[in-house]
Amino acid sequence: MAGRPGRGVCFRRFIFDSLADWIAGADFQFRQPKHEKWNRGGDRAFHCVYRIAAGRHHYQGPCFSGEIEHSLCISGFDRVLPCLLTTAVLHARRIRGSILWGIIVATALACLLKVALPQMPAAVSAAHDVTTSMLNTRFEFAKTLIALPPSLGPTFMKMDVAHALTAKMLPFVFVFLFMLTFDAIGTLIGVCEQAGFMRDNKLPRAKQAMVSDAIGTVAGAALGTSTVTSFIESAAGVEAGGRTGLTGLIVAALFLVALFFSPLIAMIGGYPPITAPALTIVGAMMMQNVNKIEWKDYTESIPALMIIIGIPLSYSIADGLALGFISYALIKAFSGRAREISWLTYTLAIVLVFYFLFVRSRIA
Repeated sequence: MAGRPGRGVCFRRFIFDSLADWIAGADFQFRQPKHEKWNRGGDRAFHCVYRIAAGRHHYQGPCFSGEIEHSLCISGFDRVLPCLLTTAVLHARRIRGSILWGIIVATALACLLKVALPQMPAAVSAAHDVTTSMLNTRFEFAKTLIALPPSLGPTFMKMDVAHALTAKMLPFVFVFLFMLTFDAIGTLIGVCEQAGFMRDNKLPRAKQAMVSDAIGTVAGAALGTSTVTSFIESAAGVEAGGRTGLTGLIVAALFLVALFFSPLIAMIGGYPPITAPALTIVGAMMMQNVNKIEWKDYTESIPALMIIIGIPLSYSIADGLALGFISYALIKAFSGRAREISWLTYTLAIVLVFYFLFVRSRIA
């Protein structure tokens, strides 16, 4: 993490992130409504635009046309593209570990450039695009390969209950509750469909999956880390053949081992052009679900498009989903097909309108 999280934020995540998962998992047998296909398309569009265009970790607003133009020059796009093409070719040729090989190639290229650029003529090494590039400002060689895991002392159980329950925090609580619930459901359904686990548009044992997610969320928040939850990148493991609980246990064990390689992982993960090709390939895997959208039915395809373009343009999966839900209910209602969807969908659409008017606008 870039910095230490606030204690109030830590408590908020501890209580409400876990609450979201427990609510979703309590008596909820996951179905696969059509909007979940839209979600995966939008989520993957978000991933691809975010990673290819930026090669960086953060955007500051919903519009990033200027950011894309800027990133082509100095933020690593010229290093993302060769590594992306390398990974894509390996993946297309069905080479095992293609994404891992892509990360290795990207890391090797970054190391080579880091060593070679200072040795080049001053006209090159002192150029503005070079001195201000992420390679020069953010990429640093690991001082050692193995080290003890960082201390949890600064963040472990640092919870400010009183501040977390103040009126100022309530909008943030609602937003995170909404975001986590939708993200977890969308991720689980997306990955499980990729793995072939869906049965009659339902996810078997959905409650157990959400309880596991809740346990990880509670533990991660108590430790003060970023949220420990299900991630769409698991699709890469599914693509490689990992579909059983044994796969999860091995991955968990490797994560524990990885704690002792934190300097090397920080070197690789802290430089976005290294990870961007891998995540872009994952995006390409998941985009295949958009072919299941009924594009000739405009009451389905237009809300789908709203989500697919809304997620990357708003830089928020939750906001993009909300736009899709609202437009879905409105179009169905005013096109004479109101009975095709349940009253719960209309209720959710009304709630989301109030979310935009009174919660999201206040935060913005």
